Amino acid sequence: MLFTFWPVTDFPTYTENTFFADLKVRLSGSNSSHEGRVEVYYDNKWGTVCDDHWGLREATIVCKMLNFSGAFHVGYFGPGNKSLPIWMDNVKCRGDEQSIAACRHRGWNEHDCSHVEDAGVVCRNDSIPPTEGKWLIHRCFQGDLYWYK
Repeated sequence: MLFTFWPVTDFPTYTENTFFADLKVRLSGSNSSHEGRVEVYYDNKWGTVCDDHWGLREATIVCKMLNFSGAFHVGYFGPGNKSLPIWMDNVKCRGDEQSIAACRHRGWNEHDCSHVEDAGVVCRNDSIPPTEGKWLIHRCFQGDLYWYK
C-alpha cells in the first residue's frame, strides 16, 4: 500500500467549480443598470462576493454574464444585507470563463470577510441587456435590476 502525505501548505487554497455554469448574478446598490455590488444566487439564496483579490478580470466575467461587453472598473457600492451569506472569496479568473462560478475561489461560504468588503463592478455601458428573449430583466421593490437567464 502506497501513501502520499501532503504538507498542510501544499493543499490547494482554491476550488474550481465548472458545474455551476448557470449561476445567477445580479448587481445591487446602485441606481444604474450597469454597475453595483455583485451578488450571486447559490444554494437557493442570494449572497455576496468578497473583494479580496477582486480585479478587472473577475469583474469582466460578471459583466459578460450580464450581457455587457466587459468591465470598466471595479467599485464599491456599499455593504450587502447582513443576512446575506458571503458566498465567494479570493476569486481568481483566467479571463475565459463563461461564469464567475468557474473561477477559482476558497470554496462556497468559505471566507475571511465582512460585508464592508463586498465586491462591485462598473460594466461597460455599450450593450444593454435585452428585456425579452434569452435574458429577462426584473426590477425589485428596492430599485435593483436583476437579469435571469
